[in-house]
Parts: sequence; structure tokens; C-alpha cells
Amino acid sequence: MRVLGVDGGATKTTAVVLDEEAGERGRGQGGPSNIHVVGRQAAQAALAEAIHGALHAAGLTMAEIAAAGLGMAGVDRPADRAAIEQMMQEIGPFPRLVIAHDAEAALVGGVGRRHGVVVIAGTGSMAYGVNAGGQARRAGGWGYLLGDEGSGYWIGQEALHAVIRAHDGQGPATRLGERLLAHLGLASPEGLISLLYDGGLSTSDLASLAPLVAQVALEGDAVARSILREAGRELAKAAAAVIRRLGMEEEGFEAVLAGGVLQSSEIVRQTLEQLLRAVAPHARPIAPRRDAAVGAALLALTPSPLRPPPPLHPLPSPPPKRGRESREGEGGWGVGARALTEARNPATMDIDSLPTAEVVALINAEDASVAQAVQQELPAIARAVELIVEWLQRGGRLLYFGAGTSGRLGGLDAAEMVPTFGTEPGMVQAFIAGGTEAITRAIEGAEDDRQAGAEAVRQAGVGEADVVVGITASGRTPWVLGALAEARQRGALTIGLTCTRPSPLEGLAEVTIAPLVGPEVIAGSTRLKAGTAQKMVLNMLSTATMIRLGKVYGNLMVDVQPTSDKLRERARRILQEAAGVGPEEAEQALEAAGYQVKVALVMLLAGVGAEEARRRLRQATGDVRHALAGRK
Repeated sequence: MRVLGVDGGATKTTAVVLDEEAGERGRGQGGPSNIHVVGRQAAQAALAEAIHGALHAAGLTMAEIAAAGLGMAGVDRPADRAAIEQMMQEIGPFPRLVIAHDAEAALVGGVGRRHGVVVIAGTGSMAYGVNAGGQARRAGGWGYLLGDEGSGYWIGQEALHAVIRAHDGQGPATRLGERLLAHLGLASPEGLISLLYDGGLSTSDLASLAPLVAQVALEGDAVARSILREAGRELAKAAAAVIRRLGMEEEGFEAVLAGGVLQSSEIVRQTLEQLLRAVAPHARPIAPRRDAAVGAALLALTPSPLRPPPPLHPLPSPPPKRGRESREGEGGWGVGARALTEARNPATMDIDSLPTAEVVALINAEDASVAQAVQQELPAIARAVELIVEWLQRGGRLLYFGAGTSGRLGGLDAAEMVPTFGTEPGMVQAFIAGGTEAITRAIEGAEDDRQAGAEAVRQAGVGEADVVVGITASGRTPWVLGALAEARQRGALTIGLTCTRPSPLEGLAEVTIAPLVGPEVIAGSTRLKAGTAQKMVLNMLSTATMIRLGKVYGNLMVDVQPTSDKLRERARRILQEAAGVGPEEAEQALEAAGYQVKVALVMLLAGVGAEEARRRLRQATGDVRHALAGRK
């Protein structure tokens, strides 16, 4: 009894014949068989070519095939499946026919069973997963016009974009121009216009540029490395979407990394693996054990009485889910475990041997990914802002606790609140491990003292009305964890800001904000991307909070404290812009208001005196728009 398996895609079609022991008897190959790419006639011809080739190699006839399994791209609609079934019966007939998506076949072939996650990056890209309960989800696979981020096509397209930008002086210099143009037989970038728009370069041709980009990256080109790093990030985003939708974050499962891109580029693969572990720490990334054609055949075998697929190596059992209180200590996360921020960056392994221009270009390329990492955390940031506003309106304080770079960034943000937004001096404060001396120089060992963090919270008199933000790139700095644990005990609202998941910080925070910027240019130097991400998030937290508290009118800082010549001039400009008055009238209003910009603004816009303006602002809790609501 023999079973046929077919993997049909946009680039090629592979067929394989398996025996009842799931042993391989023969293979055949044909052209692309995605009906949306090549049409039905060409797809059927490719399927027939691959199937007859496999039968010939196995020394079998079609009559000896008991069942056939197909893993096909482009079978999401019933009409597509019906068309493929009809094509196969015209090639066959087959007593039993199982048609599945190519990603399902890739998962079953890669793992040996229908459980786990597969990330495919070939000509196209997608992620697909099946959880322990049998639920399946996918992300990506929308084709080159709508998606396929991280695929060979995407990499080729991004490389050509980089060549054009460099040629126009809009982007950094790159060796990709010389190498890609030579590969395409072009003398200059202008030749790309006719090649691309006259149909001379297919999706497969563009995808074939990906190995060349990987080679240029190995030679140290910063732009090529950045493209591959971003491809890994895009693939990781698709995998994370599948894992989260299936609730597999704490499951132990194997993640198959399949396709030519992941086989040919270590940068893409390592980037994907690192970010994948941040989402699902118990996942085990593997290369496919067998390919999608075999997986399709195994799908056809599954319901039969034949012997099941060969057993897999046992998976590591995930630790049981624990309550929040038991996750507060570091031990539960493994003291020896390395945070994502401590890993080595595959894109910068040889940065010490690069010319200066390429060093700074590589750093810049890595920095470009930070905003996107922060973007992923916007829902958590917005939730944190809403809570901070609620607590501050009750008379509470916003208190930052951090060590090293994290602590200094907290101090930088807090210091700007009084002059920029006119807050009371104690409303926003920052505390750093090692005390004020640590602001300008490193205090060795201060961040390791958990009890000192707790003592800093006690000394600050933290209570139920306060908000405590713990800032730690690794998510496990003892001083910060001690501060958060003590703050929780005292009933304060706790918020965590880290660049690693999972981490013990999450067990101590009501809201955790974790932009995953990935490994640093210099391993462990979190003053770089992690520091940039933390500064961006802190700016968002404080600025959005002050906007919600009515300290901004339009986009003008109407609570600015004019304590210097520069700020007094800014106050006059604000009044001129907001009230449409000249410099003299603005100055007169400021003087009458005692240089309180918000009071002067209400005076000018409502046509009232200083005392009435103050009364209205008191009634409106400082909000200019509410204070003006009754004006004619």
C-alpha cells in the first residue's frame, strides 16, 4: 500500500511516494502549481509532471497509490479546493484525496504530527500553528501584493529599494547596488524600470535575489544586514500572532523554521529564533525533519490503519502556570536564563572589522527598528496612561525607579515636568539605584541590592495614591524588583517597563510595557536600542498624561513656567499663536496674570480679568477648553 504526497507552491511542485512504514520510495518535481499565480492549466501540468516523476522513481503505477495528500498554496476558498480536486482526479484517479494548505503540510512534515508552529519563508511567507486542543490559526500568506513580509520576494524588493535610495542620495551607500545590478545584467539602476514594469522580473526572480542579499550581508554590508534583520522581525511578528491567538505562550512545542530564506540566512533565522523565544519561552525552534511533500503524504496516512508517523523526541514539559504572587522572585524564571537584551546580535557579529562609515550605518539601521517595537506596545502604554491620570487626579504621584541607564532616563523625564508642564515639584519624581551620585557615574553593585530598592520606596513614603514605574531593560534587576514588590505591598499602582519577555517584572506590575527591540549592536549594552525604547515610552507616558490633565491647549504647552529668557519668549509666542494677538498685548496679559500662561490665555480668549480667569480654571480643574466653554 502506497501513499502519494504533493507540495505545490508558487515556485515549484514536489511529489513523494511513501510506503506503509512512512519510508520514502521516490520523488518527482514540476513547475509552480499555485493556480492564482500560473492559472489552472499550467498548475495541472506541473502537478502531473511531479506526480509521474515520483511514480517513475518509485517504480509504481497510479493504480498502486491508495491515497494522495496535497499541501497546496491558494486553497483557502471552497472553489479553489474544488478546482484542485478536479485537476487531481483528471491526473489520477485517486481512491482517497486529502487537500490541505501547504503550511499544514509543512508543519506535519517538519514536526511529524499536527501540533506546533511552522514559519515558512520562501518565495512567500506565512506562519501557521495548531495548539494542543487541535485549534489552528495562520498569519500571513496573503501573497506579494498584500503581504509576504520577510519572504524571499520581500527581501529582494527591499534590496532593490535600498539600491534606488542609495542611488538617489536618500539612503546609505550599499554594496547591494553593484552586486544586484550585475546579477540582473544591468549597467545602472535606471535599467530596473523597464525590467520591473515591462514584466521582465517575476516574483520568483525577485525572490532569487534573497541569497545574494545574504551573501552581501556576510561580507559586512550594513544595509543588507538590516534588511535581513527586519525580515526576521517580520516573520517573528507573524509567528507571535499565531501563538497568541492560540494561547500557546506557555505550551511546550516545536517551531519549524522552513523555506529557503531561513535555510540560507543565519541572520534571519537567529533573529526569528530570539524573538520567538521571547513570546513562547518553551518553544523549541527546529529545522524541518521532513519536507512538506512528506507532510502531505502523512496527512493522507493519518486516518488509515497504517502505522503512524515515526515518534518524535520528547518535548520539554513547560512549568505549570503559577499565580501572580509566586512569580515575584527571580528564581521562578531561572537565575541562569539569559535575557533577550543580553543575546548576541547576528547582524553585528563582525562590527569591529568594518569601516567607520559601515559601523555607524549598522547602528543606525538597528535603531530604525526601535519605533516599530514600541508601536507593538501602544495598547499597554495607553492603558498605563489612563491609570496614571486616574491616580494623579486623586492627588497621587508618578514615581520612576530604575538602575543605571534606566534610572537616568527616568530622571531625565521627571526633571522636565516642572518647566514644561508646570507640575508641582513632587508630582513626578525619579529614583536611581545608588542615589544621586549614580546619575553621573556607575555605582557598582547598587542594582543588585533588592532590599535597597525596597528601602528607597519606603523612604519616598509611597502609598496607595501613588504610581510606581519600574524601569529595567532585562526585566529582572533586583533593585527595581525590590522597589516594585514593596510598592505593591503598600497598595501603589505598579507599572513595569522592560525590553524582555518573559521576566519577573511581569509578576509585579499591573501593566507591563515590553518593547522587544532584540539584541543590542554590542551585546548587553542596553543604553542603545533598549535605552532608546525606554525613553520613547517614558516620553509617551508623561506627555500623554499631561495632555489628559489639561496642561496642553492644542499642541501648545500652556502650563510652561517662564523662568528664563528663552521660556519667557516661548510664553509670549504661545499667547500670540493661541489668542491671535501681537507681542505687546501678549506681554501685557502675561504681566497681569503674574506670568501664568494659562491664566493669560483665558483672559485673552474670554475677555475677562485675571481673577475671573483663575476662577474659571479652578472650576475646570485647569483645563483651558473647559474654562472657555461658556464664552460667547
